[in-house]
Amino acid sequence: MSEVQPNNMHPLFLNLERIPVLLVGQNDLIFRALKQICRNSSHYKIKVFDENISEELIEFSKDKSNIVLIHRKMEEDDLQDFALLIISTDDHEYEEHLFQISQNKNVLINVIGKTQISDFSLVSVIKKDNIKLGIS
Repeated sequence: MSEVQPNNMHPLFLNLERIPVLLVGQNDLIFRALKQICRNSSHYKIKVFDENISEELIEFSKDKSNIVLIHRKMEEDDLQDFALLIISTDDHEYEEHLFQISQNKNVLINVIGKTQISDFSLVSVIKKDNIKLGIS
């Protein structure tokens, strides 16, 4: 039986209308993260980087001027003016590279599925009127 790791995350709600977000990857986990951000805010700034952006993601984003799709790998200079980085790729070396540059630039990172190296996590949100409940 594996040892349960403690959850050291502090619950925190962020106003993503003032905090620009970069997403890297095109898999279903990135698409779910994008949809979650869009559900919880209407004025956001998001860039999505991947060499093979899915048709589903393109279709979802086509009427949203505040989502920019970039058909290439993210580079260090792309972190300029961004505060949050969410990644999910199958390339572990690339993930490690992104982790290192985000740390060097004080950009908070979430590597989906790897809480031990993530600065934050996306949680499920239940919303009723003006009340939000986050569940991890």
